[in-house]
Amino acid sequence: MPDSEFYTLAEAAAATGRTVEALRQLIKRGKLRRAKTNDTDGLVRVRLDAEQIAALKTGRPVRPTSNQPVDQSREISSLVAIVATLSEQVQRAELRVDAAAKAQQAAEARTAELEAGTQEATRERERLKEQIGALRAQLTAAESQAAAAQRPTVLRVVARLGQILAVGRVR
Repeated sequence: MPDSEFYTLAEAAAATGRTVEALRQLIKRGKLRRAKTNDTDGLVRVRLDAEQIAALKTGRPVRPTSNQPVDQSREISSLVAIVATLSEQVQRAELRVDAAAKAQQAAEARTAELEAGTQEATRERERLKEQIGALRAQLTAAESQAAAAQRPTVLRVVARLGQILAVGRVR
């Protein structure tokens, strides 16, 4: 890194527009490496070149330098575990969707059966109403005949004579 310089975290933060804490996190994740210097002031330093400073300013990933090995095995393992968990969740969700679809189909079939039964019951009710109407008409006629049969014979004869006389006057 011919163009690289040593920066304290505060200086690197000022140069990159990042916070000191953000730079610490990059060091912790292995994206930046702490630089060892002969200074005894106890300040943490990082070695950055112009390309790394530009990347940090724009939010692009920082390329590791040859003396900044990046160990991503922990991150990869974590991502693999997350992918496995998500795959299991997707499989369970797909099973629930399949079960819900089957339940919906069964409910739709049962609904069709109930609607057919309702239509048949409606037709039967209408047929029975017509039958009841016809039976009521028969009952009324039978009651009239029974009432006429119960009148005394003389009254029937007088009524019949009245009818005959009425017809004779009309002519």
